[in-house]
Amino acid sequence: MCRGEVQQIHHQHSHSHAHQMPPPPPSAAGNSPNSAGADVRKRALQANEDSSCSNLGFYRQELASFQPLPGGRFSEVKKISDGIAGDVIRCRESSGETVAVKKVRNYELQKVAGTETNERSVFFQLSKKKLPSHEDVSTEIGILIHLQQQLDLPLFILRLQGIYVE
Repeated sequence: MCRGEVQQIHHQHSHSHAHQMPPPPPSAAGNSPNSAGADVRKRALQANEDSSCSNLGFYRQELASFQPLPGGRFSEVKKISDGIAGDVIRCRESSGETVAVKKVRNYELQKVAGTETNERSVFFQLSKKKLPSHEDVSTEIGILIHLQQQLDLPLFILRLQGIYVE
């Protein structure tokens, strides 16, 4: 694996003994399978009461929050696809399980820093701040983290198993 890349590890099956992400926040432990999603929506509305001003940065993740890549955990099998922000590679975990690894260049995460987060301002080009890229890898990672915490996540959707920085 190359230096200066973030690794998003996706398993194609729901069973895995190697969950590397932190457990859902205490608010996600409610009685309803949708309680975590309801909590996120509530916080989003409280953060900005004008519904026409959605926050594009709500799910963004900081590069510094990722764990270091454990040495020898993954071996590359085959490149699956080129991506805008990095490549997708089939890898084998040291446990023998096959996973898809999305190798994202650190630059792609860093370039959203300081960009406009008000969607209305972006759409109408009202801001003097730099406009965000159409491909926001930081938000993609945040959404995958959020989905991983949902108790009712469908079986046939990619499950985020870990995010590492190298």
